[in-house]
Amino acid sequence: FLAQDPLPKADPEVSRSSLRHHLEFLASDELKGRGTATPESARVSAYIARSLERSGVQPGQGKSYFQSVPLLTTSFDGPHRLSVWGAGKGEAHTLEEGVEFSVSIQGAPNSTAVLRTVVVENEEDLPSEADPNVALVMHSSRRKSFGWLEDHGFKDGVGFGLIVRVRPTRTGQSRGLPRPRVERAWLAAEDKPDVLTVMGEAAVDLWGGKVERLQLSMSGERRATPERNVVGVLKGVGTPGRPDLKDEVIVLSAHFDHVGLLSGEAEEGVDVIRNGADDDASGCAVLMELAEALGSGPPPARTVVFLFCAAEEMGMWGTYYYADNPS
Repeated sequence: FLAQDPLPKADPEVSRSSLRHHLEFLASDELKGRGTATPESARVSAYIARSLERSGVQPGQGKSYFQSVPLLTTSFDGPHRLSVWGAGKGEAHTLEEGVEFSVSIQGAPNSTAVLRTVVVENEEDLPSEADPNVALVMHSSRRKSFGWLEDHGFKDGVGFGLIVRVRPTRTGQSRGLPRPRVERAWLAAEDKPDVLTVMGEAAVDLWGGKVERLQLSMSGERRATPERNVVGVLKGVGTPGRPDLKDEVIVLSAHFDHVGLLSGEAEEGVDVIRNGADDDASGCAVLMELAEALGSGPPPARTVVFLFCAAEEMGMWGTYYYADNPS
């Protein structure tokens, strides 16, 4: 374990000073917001494991406190590009990411082919069959547009090339290089189409049928990314009347990651560190104190698992992985 980060003084009682020590360390600027798959995340998980070890809580993964959570990270070579072609025009116009469009990547980050646009102003405008060569241009209301898709058997737009939502009254700001994308490596890539949000004049043109074709382009390198949950266990012993209680398990859980640093270029004087004190440094502080209090007392009747999850802000991925692969 990394030993440079001191734990609070050992105390079997849950104390204000120990809670403050844990919280101020986890939410400190030094840990840069505890982003997933960062050196700071590894440092935090080591700190938590040392706390459990000192509390008398046993490793929850055989001889280890760490459960590996397999993730994939794609680092992009440059901003995503959205090229659009108008009626009768041979040259494409390229939209600026952040300012004129944003993209929510649903599966593996891949460029699309050149897609034909179909404007879906009303539910009856939906094609009768899904077509991977079609980009559906839909209303800005996600609830309405995706409700129509589900009602017609196209849940999440599966089978189409792209889903494009228009927001004519909104414009964004330049974001620079896209943040690395982190994915769950233990699940097959989802076949949902990516969802674009197009803004401003470009949205007006799309909704008005002035754009006949478009293409989303992205380029990056994908690599395996190590991350880990921290798991400790106090074995239950049952009671004289109910020895079987030892086989019942209570899981107490918090997540130790947060969302890291602000993306894009920060303005002078802007604090770019998103410290995550209440999400969820405070929960981890409570859990470590509970582990020390319970580990210092008589063995519990039921088995207690202390689960500190990684990658919660990515979509509760550490939690889902533990649920699929419990100790």
